[in-house]
Amino acid sequence: MAICSNNSNIKSIIFEFYCLFIWRILHILMTTQRRLKVQTIIQTRGFKLTQALQEYTHKRLAYAISFASEHVQRITVRLSDINGPRGGEDKRCKLVLKMQGMPSMVIEDTESNLYSAIDRAVERASRSLARILKRRHMYQISSSIIS
Repeated sequence: MAICSNNSNIKSIIFEFYCLFIWRILHILMTTQRRLKVQTIIQTRGFKLTQALQEYTHKRLAYAISFASEHVQRITVRLSDINGPRGGEDKRCKLVLKMQGMPSMVIEDTESNLYSAIDRAVERASRSLARILKRRHMYQISSSIIS
């Protein structure tokens, strides 16, 4: 009898690991295919927008902003090369997030590399958006407690 119960325990443990494995694979597939459901406009000044740069910008925004996509109506990304061919720290990424029921958020970053400027601007926008939504949520909770 002890052998049978031990066998069923092993089967249930294997089944649990199998379920966790399948869940993890589905999670990875869903997060790698994440798309931002917010209208995104990418504008450039001083250079032509490549397909690779457009895809990179969309992916970075999808990973960083998707947690709050229901609060954001539109994202405008303005990429510019300030000094042209002279070089230096002159690649600018400006994000304008138009939000529902809140003022627009403007985040700007300038770097020597355009991809770095996009990364920093998107990360700053993500942190700011999380902070704003947290404050808004805390305000709504305190308002409902007082009422």
